[in-house]
Amino acid sequence: MPIAVDTANPIPWWKEPTKDQWLAWVAAWLGWMLDAFDFTIFLMIMVPIAKEFDVPLVDVTFVFTLTLWLRLSERRLPAGWPIELGGRSR
Repeated sequence: MPIAVDTANPIPWWKEPTKDQWLAWVAAWLGWMLDAFDFTIFLMIMVPIAKEFDVPLVDVTFVFTLTLWLRLSERRLPAGWPIELGGRSR
Protein backbone atom coordinates (compact mmCIF):
# COMPACT_ATOMS: atom_id res chain seq x y z
CA MET A 1 0.00 0.00 0.00
CA PRO A 2 1.75 3.17 -1.17
CA ILE A 3 1.82 6.24 1.06
CA ALA A 4 1.52 9.62 -0.61
CA VAL A 5 4.23 12.04 0.49
CA ASP A 6 4.55 15.60 -0.79
CA THR A 7 8.21 16.06 -1.70
CA ALA A 8 7.79 19.01 -4.05
CA ASN A 9 9.27 21.56 -1.66
CA PRO A 10 10.95 19.96 1.34
CA ILE A 11 11.78 22.73 3.84
CA PRO A 12 13.43 21.91 7.16
CA TRP A 13 11.17 22.71 10.11
CA TRP A 14 13.53 25.35 11.50
CA LYS A 15 13.38 27.37 8.27
CA GLU A 16 9.58 27.63 8.17
CA PRO A 17 9.17 30.42 10.81
CA THR A 18 10.26 33.91 9.88
CA LYS A 19 12.91 35.83 11.78
CA ASP A 20 10.24 37.82 13.65
CA GLN A 21 8.47 34.59 14.62
CA TRP A 22 11.72 33.14 15.96
CA LEU A 23 12.38 36.32 17.95
CA ALA A 24 8.88 36.20 19.42
CA TRP A 25 9.38 32.55 20.37
CA VAL A 26 12.73 33.30 22.04
CA ALA A 27 11.22 36.25 23.93
CA ALA A 28 8.32 34.11 25.15
CA TRP A 29 10.67 31.31 26.18
CA LEU A 30 12.95 33.69 28.09
CA GLY A 31 9.97 35.28 29.82
CA TRP A 32 8.66 31.88 30.86
CA MET A 33 12.11 30.77 32.04
CA LEU A 34 12.85 33.91 34.05
CA ASP A 35 9.34 34.14 35.53
CA ALA A 36 10.13 31.78 38.39
CA PHE A 37 13.84 32.53 38.62
CA ASP A 38 13.45 34.91 41.57
CA PHE A 39 11.46 32.35 43.50
CA THR A 40 14.10 29.70 42.79
CA ILE A 41 16.77 32.01 44.18
CA PHE A 42 14.73 32.40 47.38
CA LEU A 43 14.59 28.62 47.71
CA MET A 44 18.38 28.47 47.50
CA ILE A 45 18.87 31.02 50.27
CA MET A 46 16.18 29.89 52.72
CA VAL A 47 18.69 28.65 55.31
CA PRO A 48 20.80 31.85 55.29
CA ILE A 49 17.62 33.93 55.61
CA ALA A 50 16.48 31.86 58.58
CA LYS A 51 19.88 32.29 60.25
CA GLU A 52 20.07 36.03 59.48
CA PHE A 53 16.65 36.80 61.00
CA ASP A 54 16.99 34.15 63.74
CA VAL A 55 13.71 32.41 62.87
CA PRO A 56 13.03 28.69 62.40
CA LEU A 57 13.42 27.31 58.89
CA VAL A 58 9.80 26.08 59.06
CA ASP A 59 8.59 29.68 59.38
CA VAL A 60 10.65 30.79 56.39
CA THR A 61 9.33 27.84 54.40
CA PHE A 62 5.75 28.75 55.36
CA VAL A 63 6.24 32.35 54.17
CA PHE A 64 7.68 31.17 50.84
CA THR A 65 4.81 28.70 50.39
CA LEU A 66 2.28 31.44 51.13
CA THR A 67 4.06 33.72 48.66
CA LEU A 68 3.88 31.06 45.94
CA TRP A 69 0.16 30.51 46.54
CA LEU A 70 -0.50 34.24 46.33
CA ARG A 71 1.55 34.53 43.14
CA LEU A 72 -0.46 31.72 41.56
CA SER A 73 -3.79 33.21 42.60
CA GLU A 74 -2.96 36.79 41.59
CA ARG A 75 -2.67 35.72 37.98
CA ARG A 76 -6.26 34.51 37.95
CA LEU A 77 -8.18 36.78 40.26
CA PRO A 78 -7.55 40.49 39.50
CA ALA A 79 -8.58 40.44 35.88
CA GLY A 80 -11.68 38.30 36.20
CA TRP A 81 -13.58 39.16 39.36
CA PRO A 82 -14.52 42.80 38.51
CA ILE A 83 -15.93 41.63 35.20
CA GLU A 84 -17.97 38.92 36.88
CA LEU A 85 -19.31 41.34 39.52
CA GLY A 86 -20.23 44.04 37.03
CA GLY A 87 -21.60 41.74 34.41
CA ARG A 88 -20.28 41.26 30.93
CA SER A 89 -21.19 43.56 28.09
CA ARG A 90 -21.53 42.05 24.64
